Amino acid sequence: MNDILASNRLLKDAKLNLNSIDPIHAATMMLTGDILRYGYKKYKSGDGSLRLFDDISCFPTIARLKASDNSTGHAITTVGLWVFDSNKGEAENLSLDFLDWCCSTDTEKGLFKEVVYAVRFFHNRPRKEWKLCDGCRKRKKCLLAFRQY
Repeated sequence: MNDILASNRLLKDAKLNLNSIDPIHAATMMLTGDILRYGYKKYKSGDGSLRLFDDISCFPTIARLKASDNSTGHAITTVGLWVFDSNKGEAENLSLDFLDWCCSTDTEKGLFKEVVYAVRFFHNRPRKEWKLCDGCRKRKKCLLAFRQY
């Protein structure tokens, strides 16, 4: 989304984040600290869980996925209609096929079941140069959600 300061901060502390017991918590602490001042919203399993295809945002969302075998060891990040997975060199379009791929292993095909935990970041004072739709910029419904994917 073109937030260079946040990107540099996350890259600088990437090793700390990767070695953390809870990398989602570590990323949350980095983004919400005094320097970057992001806010966040948590989503958990059940009625309050994140529905990836219905709740799109231009702001980054880290989501822990649950696969058809009930494993929950994989997380992705979404930004708009893009999915970032640490096992891929480039972002992919948000699709059920790609989420199934994320839930699979080299030896077993998994199916995406749900998001069990997610953290969505937002900023109350987004900068002009950040690539946000007008809905997200005003902290309302994302306009990307109305596009077909």
